Amino acid sequence: MGGSNATSGNDPKSVYSPEVQMDRSRVVSAPFDADGSDYDYLSAETAGYKPSQEEGPNKGHMGSVRKSTSEEIEKYGVPQDSYLLLKGAKHPTHQMAVDSEAQRGFEIIKYGDRYFSVPKQKPVSSWDAINSGL
Repeated sequence: MGGSNATSGNDPKSVYSPEVQMDRSRVVSAPFDADGSDYDYLSAETAGYKPSQEEGPNKGHMGSVRKSTSEEIEKYGVPQDSYLLLKGAKHPTHQMAVDSEAQRGFEIIKYGDRYFSVPKQKPVSSWDAINSGL
């Protein structure tokens, strides 16, 4: 991707601010910790995510989730319509991601060493269980 994803220093061609370039350099030097406070830049970049250029409170922000890959679906056993959470559980805006996913009918569940946003399961009533043979 050329200079668009600088990993160190201040690359003027980078899509990231100098502060984010330094943070990204630190974060990508080790495996992503889903229970930590970082952002999974590499998974975001594989989906083509870039910092928002839109003016307002989200300027410079990237997505909180990205569609799960077929490899992740197979490895973790997540539903086909699941999304990989890109923020560690201690990330400053993690709860905002959880709330946003809940608004669209999804919930955050940990599978293995990663968190995924999966469609909320409708509770099965006793009546439905009896009538469906469960």
